[in-house]
Amino acid sequence: MRKGLHVVYAGLALTAVAVLAARPAVRAPETGSIIGTVTTSNVPVLPPLEVNKNQDYCGDEVPSEAVVATSDGRLRYAVVHLDGAEFTGDL
Repeated sequence: MRKGLHVVYAGLALTAVAVLAARPAVRAPETGSIIGTVTTSNVPVLPPLEVNKNQDYCGDEVPSEAVVATSDGRLRYAVVHLDGAEFTGDL
């Protein structure tokens, strides 16, 4: 099961990179924001997760939320990595 999820995550990451790579490069100021939507045409259907506690309340299984997407492929909780970007601020 874990190997299958890794393949799903890798596929989604490649899709996100392809979507972002298709956009033109822009020069950004020292600080700024990145706003956009990460989409995929291949939203996986994942098996439900087995419930180990509180089965009287939750039931025997619950839907997996490892990949959350709308019906048209927009992903929720997507992470985007920018190659070459360096953090120069304070934490």
